[in-house]
Amino acid sequence: MSKTGEPLVVMNGVCYAYDSEMVLRNVHLQINKGDFLAVIGPNGGGKTTLVKLILGLLTPTRGTVLVGGRPPGGKNGFVGYVPQQTGQNQSFPATVLEVVCMGLFDPKKRSFFPHHRENHRLARAVLEQLGLADLAGRRISDLSGGQLQRVLIARALVSEPELLIFDEPTASLDTQAQTEFFELLSKLNADRTILVVSHDLLAIASYARSVACVNHTLHSHARVGSAGELVDAFYSAARDNPICPVEQFRRLPVQKEIHPHV
Repeated sequence: MSKTGEPLVVMNGVCYAYDSEMVLRNVHLQINKGDFLAVIGPNGGGKTTLVKLILGLLTPTRGTVLVGGRPPGGKNGFVGYVPQQTGQNQSFPATVLEVVCMGLFDPKKRSFFPHHRENHRLARAVLEQLGLADLAGRRISDLSGGQLQRVLIARALVSEPELLIFDEPTASLDTQAQTEFFELLSKLNADRTILVVSHDLLAIASYARSVACVNHTLHSHARVGSAGELVDAFYSAARDNPICPVEQFRRLPVQKEIHPHV
């Protein structure tokens, strides 16, 4: 992996519109290698659009996006993506090993079967790293929510990406599984860059190094001081408020504590 602190993702003056509706306006963002970025903001504010631009699934209406110094999407395996579990078809008759191997599929070559044994070796090595080696032959329909989440991470990791992107990763996990998930991300962050889109603010505030507030525009910050501040900042922002929620919270006057009479 390249040196920590060097730019990995650079967005300059990015705008994106669906038809005539402008979703992102004049976005500037730099994600450095080794960062753990939390992307927060209201529903409909453009978080998913931001992720799709970084993945190369969308092309900016205006502005530029570079990932690893190149336009996104052209460098196979550079970015690993873990989508929301909502809507995942767990009844699909595939084993854990087969699902992880799917992370090695190159759509340009349209086949990865000629390297079948090598793919299995790589997939088993990642499963071992994540403590899932004993589940390799199990059907995904038999997994718990936490186990499935780790399998999806293994699928993203098997191509050895420099950047891992997670979209609302804990939406279907219980409290214990959420804690285990973020602990795993913290370990992965030792040699990879992490971007997490999340509403799970209390959990992510303990791990994120920086924060991007997205509400049609984007405001980037070094890590917010506390989990409580991050939560208050998020919920203080109205849907169309142009002020960054973190800045809005910091500008609020200090409230004196009021003790009710007993």
